[in-house]
Amino acid sequence: MSQFEIPATITWPENRQFAFSIFDDTDLATIENVKPVYDFLAEHGFRTTKSVWPLRGGDESICGGSTCDDEPYLKWINQLRGAGFEIGYHMATYHSSKRTQTTRGLNRFLELFGKPPSVMSCHSGCQENIYWGSNRLTGMNRLVYDIATRFRYRKRFDGHVKGSPFFWGD
Repeated sequence: MSQFEIPATITWPENRQFAFSIFDDTDLATIENVKPVYDFLAEHGFRTTKSVWPLRGGDESICGGSTCDDEPYLKWINQLRGAGFEIGYHMATYHSSKRTQTTRGLNRFLELFGKPPSVMSCHSGCQENIYWGSNRLTGMNRLVYDIATRFRYRKRFDGHVKGSPFFWGD
């Protein structure tokens, strides 16, 4: 089986029949508004994924929230990590990032957490998102999506487009 093939069956921990996962979107997240949620999860034995932005952006935020450049927030993120929560990557920062900033974000994640991210989710609206918008679809599905969104996202996301300043898909 190649590394890209999906196994016919999945073996869950302790021979369970399914798994439940939460991947927290870090949009709007601050210690004040998400720490109580994580306290609750920890108290009830859940260990989920908390996504982060490694860098404070230089442009205006699409939605706001803390980054790993905020020392108290980073300290709390590391406490979560120490308690068994997974830390995920939600792009370099809270706005579109060209290749150089994406590289800095990935390197900063490695520096902060000792390994590259094992999970990632694209941040809404960021031009460096890979295979996003209508690029997620093919054929008739793409056409329907493009019409439904009035072609707003047809050529909006370039993380996978070689030659684009937002390309990092290699």
